[in-house]
Amino acid sequence: MPRALRATAARRPEASPADLEADIKPKMNLDGRERRGQIKPADIETVLEVAGQLFADHGFDGVGIRLIAEKSGVSMPSIFYHFGSKAMLYEEVLEYKYQATNEMVLRAISSLDSPKEKLECLIGSFYDMLIRDQTFLLLTHRDIGDVIASKGRPDFINEYSYVFSVFAKLLEAALDRPVEARVAFSLVSLIMGFCELTALMSRSELPTWSSDNWYAEQRAELIDVGKRICSI
Repeated sequence: MPRALRATAARRPEASPADLEADIKPKMNLDGRERRGQIKPADIETVLEVAGQLFADHGFDGVGIRLIAEKSGVSMPSIFYHFGSKAMLYEEVLEYKYQATNEMVLRAISSLDSPKEKLECLIGSFYDMLIRDQTFLLLTHRDIGDVIASKGRPDFINEYSYVFSVFAKLLEAALDRPVEARVAFSLVSLIMGFCELTALMSRSELPTWSSDNWYAEQRAELIDVGKRICSI
């Protein structure tokens, strides 16, 4: 079970019958898999995109494999054949969404010299990605929210949340030193807060609102606060 789901396991009795059906479905060994359940590479990406949007909109407990199959046009046997269970599908959705960002940030910070420059790049890149991709933003909200609701303590975040575990590793790579969980928690919470403010302002009709200028100013302020949190 992925880190993000360990914290929600205690709430599983509240899940719908479709969720329970998906979670208890055992992952079949290769020898026992039915050939009719094989899934095409193009269908894998379709399932990940559809499941990502559904998980973002309704949360893990609000989505069943049956609904994902209906929306993606890929059969339930095929989804079970490839992913094994809803929990494993959820983990792959998060990895699918975060892999590109993770690789992009690592390449970018590796070309920079100082920890200050690397930290600025990391914070700015995460902010840009979350603003551009609403599914990515909502999944991040869901992942963090499930963990906080279940545990209620920030020191559990780095262990159980996929988002924080990814961000903490990137932060350590940028600063070239170990990072406490509370620092990663503070930075991601800060970035999420700025994303919410940016989204709110973009929907407003205030005469002082200028998307390009305001976005640049908010981004610069976010990076400045982030550097203070990391004492850089």
